[in-house]
Amino acid sequence: MIIPDTNVWSELTRNAGNPRVLDWLEQHNDVLWLSAIVIAEIRAGLESPQAAAKRAGLEIWLHTLENEYRERTLPFDPAAAHALGILLVTKPQQNKMLDTLLAAQAIAHDCQLATRNVKDFEWTGVKMLNPWDM
Repeated sequence: MIIPDTNVWSELTRNAGNPRVLDWLEQHNDVLWLSAIVIAEIRAGLESPQAAAKRAGLEIWLHTLENEYRERTLPFDPAAAHALGILLVTKPQQNKMLDTLLAAQAIAHDCQLATRNVKDFEWTGVKMLNPWDM
């Protein structure tokens, strides 16, 4: 089980997505899980005024992503809530709540988090990989 961060999924929406990341997504598709936290982050991006010009296309992409991973969508469950509580005490000044929630999910489910922003997650101790480096 691997949980891709929003920045990994977003490569699918770019005109010239990083070939290394796109290949990685394709090769690992059967072990990828879509996090409910990532859905929230994508939705927030769609709702921003800056997304107005691309909103319709991004709405279709998000709907397609949710349908494709319907059976592999990870909710924020009690195990993740416990992991989050521990992380919040570990570094209370951490203010990137969505990243912290995502890390808590990965820790609770003992899986890897795929992200380009490794430094944003290092403090959590979550197992990570960077598809840009694969």
